[in-house]
Amino acid sequence: MAKKQKPEECKQKVAEYMLTYGDMMTLLLCSFVLFFIDRCQKI
Repeated sequence: MAKKQKPEECKQKVAEYMLTYGDMMTLLLCSFVLFFIDRCQKI
């Protein structure tokens, strides 16, 4: 059985708030897209 290699640590550190901010922006964009699609279908 092969030995398990230790995962390499991420060389580029990202601040925790940037991950949260990115998630929030993604959710906000998705909600606007869904609202836009819903609005276009009603016309």
